[in-house]
Amino acid sequence: MPNWCNNHLRLESGKSIQEFLEPYIERVDSVIHFDFNKVIPIPEELSIDSQHGELPDDLQQKYDSNMEKYGYKNWYDFCIAKWGTKWSAEGEFTQDATMMWFETAWSPPIGVIDELAKKLPDDDLLILDYIEE
Repeated sequence: MPNWCNNHLRLESGKSIQEFLEPYIERVDSVIHFDFNKVIPIPEELSIDSQHGELPDDLQQKYDSNMEKYGYKNWYDFCIAKWGTKWSAEGEFTQDATMMWFETAWSPPIGVIDELAKKLPDDDLLILDYIEE
């Protein structure tokens, strides 16, 4: 069970963070899912479980192939390195749509935020405040 990091994300431009994040959001019932895989996709070949110790030959071969091709054995190693956390997030937008708050496992999704910031004009700022309590 991870410790949870509380994240607050906003745009410093007067634009709606909700509108900016819409391509990366899925709504299931009343829950808002911030899908990091839509920002930095996990290669399909990495969709295997993380295991330790002596591995069956077929799994070891997949790990070796993935390391050679991607630099990561599985989804877990990829997500920690590329996203900054192991899972996507659930959250809410503020009433005025100027901020989104969400929780992530262990740490903030710095890689995801960096990638999103590249999609903004130079005069816009994407600001992430976070705390792990």
